[in-house]
Amino acid sequence: MKNFTDDLYEDLKNPEFALEYLNAASEDEDSQVFLLALNDFVKANGGFTDTAKSAGVTRANLHRALSSNGNPRYGNLVNILKSLGLKLKIDHA
Repeated sequence: MKNFTDDLYEDLKNPEFALEYLNAASEDEDSQVFLLALNDFVKANGGFTDTAKSAGVTRANLHRALSSNGNPRYGNLVNILKSLGLKLKIDHA
């Protein structure tokens, strides 16, 4: 029997769903919500080892950056997003 997490990870393989999920998380007042959503996206789409290698960070640093206590440097965040085929975009509030 599948659980919520399995269903979520399956849904996050759909690019349109993933964008909506990540954009909704980015609008939350708690910045950690976005990092945890990005953590889910990484787990659903290739995992930490491949993403870390592609982003030029260690697997441990990637885990730390995308944890509930994460506080990644801007450059690392941009590299992580790029390695996932994503980019940061600024829009009007």
